[in-house]
Amino acid sequence: MAKKKNSSAREIDLTSFTFVQTCGGCHPGGGPAEYDRNGRRYDKFAADPANGIVPGGANGFDGDYFRARWAETGVLEADCLMCHMPGYNYEVRKKQIKALNFKWAATAGAGFALVKGTVKNGEAPNINEIKSIMKNHNGKPYIPGSSLKGAIVSSFYWERLLKKSPPSRNNFPIALYDAYY
Repeated sequence: MAKKKNSSAREIDLTSFTFVQTCGGCHPGGGPAEYDRNGRRYDKFAADPANGIVPGGANGFDGDYFRARWAETGVLEADCLMCHMPGYNYEVRKKQIKALNFKWAATAGAGFALVKGTVKNGEAPNINEIKSIMKNHNGKPYIPGSSLKGAIVSSFYWERLLKKSPPSRNNFPIALYDAYY
């Protein structure tokens, strides 16, 4: 990885930005794909005019910002769904990263929405066709995230318990019932 402080471009090899471009398809993001060595989010720091970061510029040969376009690409946040979502589309994620759409890669890979436009081609990416219902690998409705699903399931259990009626497909949301039974 390139040093933070460098005196010329010759001293700089792999930066965090080029790391995301080359390894982001398999790396879940977060850490060096999201924060610089001073603990600042790349995109927010680079977007602040007071910091003098020029997209694609030498930027004082700073190993975190040399030739980086963080303000345009966004960062590659940690994407837990890469491993924890059946049917996650790695190829779509890789395509977004190659297009320099770091910020949108997780959304596209998880299938939450379609992303149109690429930073690489000078276009502003935007999200189209947001998916209202996700489906698991069997094509059944699916609610991602165990804490959200757990809270919903718990509330239905308590309601059924208070009414002394065990959960069934008739009195429990079918998607949740099928996910648990």
